[in-house]
Amino acid sequence: MKKEKVAYNQLDRLDKILNVVYGSNTHIEYDIYNELYQHKIESTKKFITTIPTGHNPSTWKTAVHRENYDVIGNWLWKELNRCGDSMRNSERRCDLYLSRRSLLEPSKFKAMWENAYENRVCAITGTPLNFGLGETKELENAYFLATTGEQGISPSIERIDPEKEYTIDNVEIISQFENIGRNNGVNFERLRKERKAMQSGAFTKIMCS
Repeated sequence: MKKEKVAYNQLDRLDKILNVVYGSNTHIEYDIYNELYQHKIESTKKFITTIPTGHNPSTWKTAVHRENYDVIGNWLWKELNRCGDSMRNSERRCDLYLSRRSLLEPSKFKAMWENAYENRVCAITGTPLNFGLGETKELENAYFLATTGEQGISPSIERIDPEKEYTIDNVEIISQFENIGRNNGVNFERLRKERKAMQSGAFTKIMCS
């Protein structure tokens, strides 16, 4: 069965990023600056949206994601299509990769995309996530640095309950750092509860009582 590629138009976000990243050299005389500024934005936008796609190029996996600057959809497409390596991964791990592909179904893919778009942070710690790959990862990090002073962390799709399969109700997007921590036995359930408590204000009440 042919997989339907789902992409969402994020060209406005690309324009915003380029304006922030290349719009800070205001010490240049205005007319010259404006011309250089516009040229840099237009040339970078053309470059980013025409990078070759495919398995080997590291930036864009599909043309439809590239044309829409849909870095979240592009990253999800790459991650959900992973199949594992029978020479390096266990049979269980390869089976899990295959089960994860069910999330490519358009309605499930849309739900995951919307969750990532609305939050853009690790589900456990709230750390900002960078969904870019290759050239877009570098561009997104430049934007993160200009707006927050920190780089975004690469994300990872993980199961909430590791004893269950990859289903839309049992997956979350976390940072790769937290993924490493999970493999080293970090208590994510406790971290998740603490973050929810802090978001609701309950953590402050508990600490002050």
